[in-house]
Amino acid sequence: MLKKFMTAILIFGILIFATVTSAEFKIFEGVGEHYMEDSTETLDAAKDKAKLAAELNIAEQVAVMVFSYSEMHNSNLTRDEIITITAGILKVTDVKYALKSENDGTLLMRAVVTAEVDIDEVPALIEREIKRRENQN
Repeated sequence: MLKKFMTAILIFGILIFATVTSAEFKIFEGVGEHYMEDSTETLDAAKDKAKLAAELNIAEQVAVMVFSYSEMHNSNLTRDEIITITAGILKVTDVKYALKSENDGTLLMRAVVTAEVDIDEVPALIEREIKRRENQN
């Protein structure tokens, strides 16, 4: 009887822990392109630039606006910022590259990035960025 009770407690604890630690991940796909105009540019550098463009494309899809800051001085807008944060919630799961030669001989590197975005991390990132900004001022 005690063994069944302890097993039930263990299963109950695991279920509660799994519920508390579960995160909501959404899958996004982004496409980025980079034209290799300089003949000295390496394929690795072109891949990096195309991948970065694809990750920025995903960031635009996620559209996580976390902070807007405007500063006025004598009724004039002196500073206006909108900060978006996706680093820390973006996990790249797959990258595919394709190299294409254009008609004019220019090479086009294309990256297709698949990433998981942890939607549950957004509120914590917002709070962290707001506190960091407040401490700077």
